[in-house]
Amino acid sequence: MKKKSYTVAVTGFGPFREYDYNPSTSIRDGLPKQIIRKDRPSIHILKYPRNINCIYTEVLELCPQLWNGKRSVYEPDSASTKPVEIDLMIHIGMHPDAEGYFVEKRARRGRYEQPGDDGRFLARDALKGLPERFVVGLDLDGIVARVMKSVGVGLLFGGECLTALC
Repeated sequence: MKKKSYTVAVTGFGPFREYDYNPSTSIRDGLPKQIIRKDRPSIHILKYPRNINCIYTEVLELCPQLWNGKRSVYEPDSASTKPVEIDLMIHIGMHPDAEGYFVEKRARRGRYEQPGDDGRFLARDALKGLPERFVVGLDLDGIVARVMKSVGVGLLFGGECLTALC
């Protein structure tokens, strides 16, 4: 049975390092709550309402909460206790050297080499048990082409994720 709608959760980081502004929050906040598509499932967008700090321990504690299905994580003022089933999570970050938008296709478990904003590095065993390599299971080339066509925004493709939280 084909789904009638998809739920996409979206997060964004706040300022980090010497950057006092992170545009990822403006992008997240500017997204609509729902995208209605003709003859296709609609997309419900849940926006995580806080800017995420670029601190490894905080991010590691937050991740399970983002996936726990509790609506209150995304809508703190909601009286609804109806759980949400998240189909996809998109993290919007900032690539300080990219002109335009940068889409990362994959990430490696051991890639985080720079300290967080608290000066601490990611603990060696923090990601133990996770796959060595994460690859996006979506047709990113097709998605990017449709986004560029519909909104006229240039997107750059990257291979690996960066070596720090951003």
